[in-house]
Amino acid sequence: MGLFKKKDDHDPFLDMAEEAASLPRGDEDLVQQSKKYRRLRVAAQYSPVAAIVAACAAFGSLALIPEQPDPIEPTLTTEGKAVAVSEVQSWLAEKPSPLPQGKFLGWDGYTDVPFPEVSDEEKNKSSYEPPTYSVERHHFSVEGPDNALYRVDVQVAIDESTGPHIIGDPSLMPRPITETDFQPDSSWPGMTDSGNVPDSVNTAIVSWQKAFVSGNSDELRQIVGDQNESHVYLPLAGVESAEVEVTNSAFFTENEDGDDVPGPTMLARVEITPTWASTGASATDQTAQMPVLTYDLLITDAQSGSPKVVAWGGPGEGQELKKYGNAVTGMNDQIVRGEDANGSDDTTGEDSSGDQPGDDVAPLPDGEDSASDADADGNQ
Repeated sequence: MGLFKKKDDHDPFLDMAEEAASLPRGDEDLVQQSKKYRRLRVAAQYSPVAAIVAACAAFGSLALIPEQPDPIEPTLTTEGKAVAVSEVQSWLAEKPSPLPQGKFLGWDGYTDVPFPEVSDEEKNKSSYEPPTYSVERHHFSVEGPDNALYRVDVQVAIDESTGPHIIGDPSLMPRPITETDFQPDSSWPGMTDSGNVPDSVNTAIVSWQKAFVSGNSDELRQIVGDQNESHVYLPLAGVESAEVEVTNSAFFTENEDGDDVPGPTMLARVEITPTWASTGASATDQTAQMPVLTYDLLITDAQSGSPKVVAWGGPGEGQELKKYGNAVTGMNDQIVRGEDANGSDDTTGEDSSGDQPGDDVAPLPDGEDSASDADADGNQ
């Protein structure tokens, strides 16, 4: 007798499956049970291979999935806005007007008008019908004579089936008169006005102003001191002459972390009074109310003999300005000056402020320190 008995691979359940095929239909459960066992046995034999193949396919499909963009936040609006705007504008244009010389300034939003609470007892009555519409009260700003400001309200019903409808006529409510002589502590939050501006800074501002209204981008780039010839600066064109006045200025003393600023950098707020060539009006004409353009300027080396205006923006933008942040790339300089571009039609520009990470002027909101003009120019 052998020491080892050969293992019998015969599976009795397989015999059951073959016999079950010839059984009457009443034993259908046994047939299904035997078939199920066969499928499980085969699956158990090949499951490791199947798992590996499935895993590879899964990783491969993940690699092919494109990166999804960030979701876009919806714009806050309402279906009733359009009809409300149209109603107020038509109302102001009536003859006679409800507000003589009234000017439509804009939409200030809307408020939902809630319905009164209804008790459960009232809701259970057969005569109760829930409302099929909602009500909104839209708010507008308008201007009357002598710059007086008013608020206009109009109600809009939003019906589930027929859409928005105006309810009644608009109202007209005066707004409080604001103080005309209000002056903030500083033009830039957290900064103290420096008082008198050094003469060298005044000279730099006048030079920048002349280049800015010259219509010549090359001249403006040279005044800024940007040595990157691929950068183009956009000047104002069509200005016959202009005057500039410094109204506020402040030195950076420390960044947001409380660290001292390594260089004399300052902000200046200036007002430019232009004389446009198309109007023919003169800045010395006492009978005309000349327009004023206001800018914040970023000035480096403000305590040296050669300060430079290196960036500019709208009022209040000063603390966000970056050195050479007004430069654009991908624009033909001849097009800027209105000259023949030799057939080139590339007129699109791109803000290049993000292309110069070494040119941030401290103190910026991110607290980065500024390099000196020499270091920054060497990085161009």
